[in-house]
Parts: sequence; structure tokens; C-alpha cells
Amino acid sequence: MPKIRLIGNWIISALTKIASGYYKTMDVVEGYTAISKLAIETINWDKAWKRYGYPMDFLIRMNAYGFKILDIPRVAIYLPGERQSQIKGMHYAMSVSPMLLKGFFWRLKFKYLYHDFHPLVLFYALAFFCIPLGLLLSSWLVADWLFWQGEAVTAPRAILTSLFLISGFQFLLFAMLFDMEEGK
Repeated sequence: MPKIRLIGNWIISALTKIASGYYKTMDVVEGYTAISKLAIETINWDKAWKRYGYPMDFLIRMNAYGFKILDIPRVAIYLPGERQSQIKGMHYAMSVSPMLLKGFFWRLKFKYLYHDFHPLVLFYALAFFCIPLGLLLSSWLVADWLFWQGEAVTAPRAILTSLFLISGFQFLLFAMLFDMEEGK
């Protein structure tokens, strides 16, 4: 596989792992997914993503309904002279990323609020509150430092900004850890 495709595959796989909750899968974009009859009958496939990228949406839905998956390793072989994939990496990432984000929030709501409550939702909510607030406060500190030559930057403001950023990332990592444990 060409290096640029390998990097793109790695990025999309990482985003899909977070969105689907299946952190231990190897290659999520290959499109080879075996689904049990029970999964086919249980999941509402009418609401599934219809465009290219559906394997990632399938994984999100499978996890939301509590189905286990098994990763079967495969090797992508690109032979010289054969037609390669015609997917444009950036265009593909821009079209699939909103679906992954929407699917991530849908899975959290469906699995951890609707079906059964899990505190990881609170950790995600706190992370999504603290991180943007910390970034906003840090931007404000930098702007004050640039325009006021550091006179307006005080230790309490810097500590508060750091507290929001550090706490937010800790909440995010704990939420992802809980999500990973639930997806086993």
C-alpha cells in the first residue's frame, strides 16, 4: 500500500475506532464485515449510511446495539500495473468525517443514555465543555500577552486555563477508556 494511502487509512481508522467504540479493530475501512443473522434482524438498516463509508457506519451501529466483532487480519496488496483505488483522500475524509461525528454522538445517546446509563457520558460531556473553554481562555491569554506585553496575564488566569485544559483531556481519556472497556 502506498505510504500516503497508509497514512490516510490510519487517520480514518483512528476516527472510526473512536466513533464506533471498537478500539481494537485493525482495518475498519476495507469493507469486509461478516454480520450475524441476529444483527441483521435487530439493527434498523434503513437509517444506515448509504454512500461509500458504510462499513464505518455499520461498526457504529453494531456497537450501539451491543454486538461483538471479530477482527480477521487481511493484507492489502497493490500489484504494479493494476488499477488502484480511485478514492480522493481529502474529499473522502471530508465527506465521511461528519458521518463519523454524527454516528459517535448517536451511539453515545443510544447505547449509554437510551438503553442503559453509563457515567462515560458525563466524562465525555465534561471533556466537551472543558477543552473548548480551556482553548478559548488560552487564546484570550495569548491575545492579552501579545497586545498588552504580558501585563494582563496573571497567574490565577493561567492556572484556571491550565485547569480547564488538563481536566478536559483527563475527562476525555477516561471516557475513551470506559468506552474501550465497554466495547470488549
